[in-house]
Amino acid sequence: MNKAIRETEVILFDLGNVVIELGAGPLPAHWLKAGKSFDLKQWFHSDVALAFERGELSALELARCLKRDLELDAKPEQIVAEFRKWPIRIYPELPALLIELRQCFQLAVLSNTNELHYPRLFNEFSLERYFDTDQIFASHLIRLAKPDPAAFDYVLEQLQIEPEQVLFLDDMEENVTTARRLGMKAQQLKGGAEVAAYLRNLMSSLR
Repeated sequence: MNKAIRETEVILFDLGNVVIELGAGPLPAHWLKAGKSFDLKQWFHSDVALAFERGELSALELARCLKRDLELDAKPEQIVAEFRKWPIRIYPELPALLIELRQCFQLAVLSNTNELHYPRLFNEFSLERYFDTDQIFASHLIRLAKPDPAAFDYVLEQLQIEPEQVLFLDDMEENVTTARRLGMKAQQLKGGAEVAAYLRNLMSSLR
């Protein structure tokens, strides 16, 4: 076992594209008019998205912003209903691995999420089977979103742990970069197969 893994006490997971599979996008493609597109990368970095994920916008306010910016014909209530559907499932490769990891590490979550998706994590995906609910840090509840270093500092304070004791897994480069700057070990991963392979290698290093 290498020194970095030996020092790790907490594995801190992102959710979307790491633990939770997402659909192609939050809105049906046929809703978009000619010349309009929904760029996911731009969306994740937009002021509207970050405000929603920090709990500063309601779901209907978000829908009205999307309707205006994308010139959608759909009603705000329809936009909310479609946006809610974006997460699909926990990647099927992961449940058994997460249960196994819990025998060796404390598992926690830091996710940029929102009032529409958060209830589904428990009602449909049973996330509490793999993570203690008091160690699931949702951006809209803590009012802090990645890559803001304050979001990571909040988690460290709540867990009462040092950065070097944390391994952080996320699909977005800027979040991984921030975690590393704060002293965490961090790995950029995307998709169930890639995450599962990484976790299997991690477990193998413990044997």
